[in-house]
Amino acid sequence: MPMRNYKLQNHNGTAVTRVVWRAESQIRFREIELRRPLEGGQNIEFLVGQGRIDFCFEFANGTRVFSPGIDDTFSFFLIPKTETRAVTGRCDDTL
Repeated sequence: MPMRNYKLQNHNGTAVTRVVWRAESQIRFREIELRRPLEGGQNIEFLVGQGRIDFCFEFANGTRVFSPGIDDTFSFFLIPKTETRAVTGRCDDTL
């Protein structure tokens, strides 16, 4: 699968502890290794597949956000200061 560089920027006050993604046409999610939690104001770069992807990240407070259908026009994902889509649970709940 062709890959592309992608950046996740956390502007939220809560750290992100886990990130997973999958190509929209695939079943399997791939976990992105975080060496430490992604604190507010930090960013990481990683590789994802090309085309539309589904994306899930977990916060340290036990909530997660599932963001489907991010396409090639986006090279980054901003986690806003207030994330209204966050729900209790882990990314495993969406797999």
